[in-house]
Amino acid sequence: MNFPAINGINPIQPGQTPMLDQINPLRNIGGTPAAPNVTETEESFGTLFEAYMNIVNEAGRMEMQSQQLQVGFALGQHDDMMSVVLAQEAAYTSLYFTVQVTNRIIEAYREIMRMQI
Repeated sequence: MNFPAINGINPIQPGQTPMLDQINPLRNIGGTPAAPNVTETEESFGTLFEAYMNIVNEAGRMEMQSQQLQVGFALGQHDDMMSVVLAQEAAYTSLYFTVQVTNRIIEAYREIMRMQI
């Protein structure tokens, strides 16, 4: 399961200085596929749910990577402060995006529940 916006991010090994392209989750944001047909309700919901779970998993992975970089910097394993800050911001942005998607899903659910049949 791959989320297109953060495809190809490699974990940072201990003692390795991360490169900017390893922590840039928004580089392929325009490459998302078109939305499926409305008639494919079950498949589109499954695809949507899978994409959402990928977003949640990637946000968690980016947070862990950011923490590893912070610990490595504090222990003196690398001296690239910019990569630590970029990883923190990428993790924050990913978490913020995940929270916003979750809020939109909950609001859509509430709107559907308010509909009169």
